[in-house]
Amino acid sequence: MRRLLVIGVAALAALWVPAAPAQAAANVRPYEGLGTWVDVFDYAPRVQTDGHPPPVTVDSVDDMAKLGVRTLYLQVGRNDAKPTRRLVDEPLVRAFVGAAHRVGIAVVAWYLPSLDDVAADFRPLEGIGRLRVNGRGFDGIALDMESTDVADVAQRSNRLVQLTKRLRALVGGDMPLGAIVYPAVQLEVLNLALWPDFPYPRLKPSSDVWLPMVYLIFR
Repeated sequence: MRRLLVIGVAALAALWVPAAPAQAAANVRPYEGLGTWVDVFDYAPRVQTDGHPPPVTVDSVDDMAKLGVRTLYLQVGRNDAKPTRRLVDEPLVRAFVGAAHRVGIAVVAWYLPSLDDVAADFRPLEGIGRLRVNGRGFDGIALDMESTDVADVAQRSNRLVQLTKRLRALVGGDMPLGAIVYPAVQLEVLNLALWPDFPYPRLKPSSDVWLPMVYLIFR
């Protein structure tokens, strides 16, 4: 089993390089090759604020396939109060998953937990784990590990590790789990106060793939 380092480029592509071996048996192939990242603001009608229809629709999946996309990284939940944490639009999410699988595109569900309430953050993960379209679920799940809503860094890290362990226990060892993390230069060079002592070692047993966020504004 390989542990992979995946780099998202301009929210459009995902590249990977081998990293340290892991003990988990999860198949990390969904994280290999060209990927495209779609967040809820791209496709969910309820979060559009300008009165225009969402720019990304289920029909866009065919265009992704024609461009050589192998994995759709789809944000399926959002930490907000309207509605509270859950799949942002389950029928629409199911439509995207079905369309992607029909054209041979893997789907990795991603979610940004706030970590202010681990139980609340876990509820959409349960929905992600249950979702099936034509007998097939998501090909991977990734947690976006960037929220600093919890000011106490030690508490924030502990909650993140707890949530990741709960997710691993929920989906078992076969589901490849990704950790979407700040780039090392952001945490270790540019902003040492952002998340000191990020808990990489404690996350490693529950994570199969590292996905550093890459933004040109970090440099």
